[in-house]
Amino acid sequence: MTAKPNFFIVGAPKCGTTSLFYYLTQHPNFYGTGIKEPHFLCEDFPKLRRIKTWEAYEKLYTWVEPQHQVIGEASMTYMYSEVALQHIVDINPDSRIIYIVRNPADLLYSWYSQMLKTMNEEERDFARAWALQEERAAGRSLPERCNEPFFLQYRRVGQLGERLQNLQRYFPIENIHVVFNDDLRNKTAETYAEVLKFLELPPYTEVDFSVLNTRQIQRSKLLGRFIEYCVASSLGRTFTRIKRKFRMGKLDVAQMMRELNMKTPKQQELSPELRRIILDDLREDIQLLSKLTGRNLDDWLE
Repeated sequence: MTAKPNFFIVGAPKCGTTSLFYYLTQHPNFYGTGIKEPHFLCEDFPKLRRIKTWEAYEKLYTWVEPQHQVIGEASMTYMYSEVALQHIVDINPDSRIIYIVRNPADLLYSWYSQMLKTMNEEERDFARAWALQEERAAGRSLPERCNEPFFLQYRRVGQLGERLQNLQRYFPIENIHVVFNDDLRNKTAETYAEVLKFLELPPYTEVDFSVLNTRQIQRSKLLGRFIEYCVASSLGRTFTRIKRKFRMGKLDVAQMMRELNMKTPKQQELSPELRRIILDDLREDIQLLSKLTGRNLDDWLE
């Protein structure tokens, strides 16, 4: 590769990876790929890969300039892939890795909402979706449009301690920086400064700390099905002809309709009963994460 990446945000989902990556791209000495989450290095999740060839992946780094000291990308799938971390080592064993974590009960509820939004999940009751994990692990009761059944295994997605332990098998501790979502939200500037220090970048204060990638859901499940099955599928040839007739160029009608069908819901919390089930199930993993990071996480278990 002409420009070798030396930085990766590898997860976890719904923890602020999009926001942190956006903050970093504003630093004059940081180069982030134009496509956030190319998912290229996780060949074991083929349907999620937005970039599919090494040639296309290398092109993501075409515009690297001499002032860019830190070069890289962010793909939350890499923490869950069986092959991605080794690929990072092969590309650059000295890569700096950022891993963002969050109370798994909150993470998983937000992730479940994301799966609903993208129609990878169809079960509207999270308690029912949680109960379906074993059934789905056996290949049953899977939503028709689910791209990657692994990510409906909510318990596995929430095992943050186990993932960090695995990450430490590939990279030395000094090359891994764990960011807590609570800090990123509540002490944003301070947390950002700590990340810059970890990356050995000079301080930078002219940053827009807007929060990105807020939770959304579909206004209409029926319309969502129509968009995916008709507009975005091979049946969408009619829309292509319309675009050509009216000279609409590369206008993505399906994406426009998806966005119009989205709304930001009123913030809802997990029921105390389901929250307790999730946290009790992941108690040992939370304790492992606490041990690995040296941070007391007893408040997560309350």
